[in-house]
Amino acid sequence: MSPSSDGTQLSVSGANVIWKGTSIGTISDLDGNFTLPYNTSYKQLIISYIGYKTVTIDVDGSSDFIKVILLPTDDLSEVTIDIKEDPSRIRPLDVPELRCDSSKFRKETGWLPEIDFRTTLSDLLKYWREKLKND
Repeated sequence: MSPSSDGTQLSVSGANVIWKGTSIGTISDLDGNFTLPYNTSYKQLIISYIGYKTVTIDVDGSSDFIKVILLPTDDLSEVTIDIKEDPSRIRPLDVPELRCDSSKFRKETGWLPEIDFRTTLSDLLKYWREKLKND
């Protein structure tokens, strides 16, 4: 679950869920649910999702249901990416840089973005995970 802008909680589809110290894991389904095998040696569950803080919870096997709230993180804005061009990989027809501006389009149509960038990235990730899962 993650909090939405209006304070309600939304299911997180595609969250990574893994038993700490193992390679046993899964991803949450469209409703945010997941199922994992349990062994008494498993003590902690790690739940992560891009754009949200990773959560580690203690599990003792006494419950079949776990509710976890994932909180947004600002880590995406702090990532430094070094871009290095490899001239041998650029074809003569490749455009080395393309920049655009939506101001003319906005002026002509009155269009304004209604979906924030973080939601757009999240939706794209969900879409491609689902597409790859079904292919």
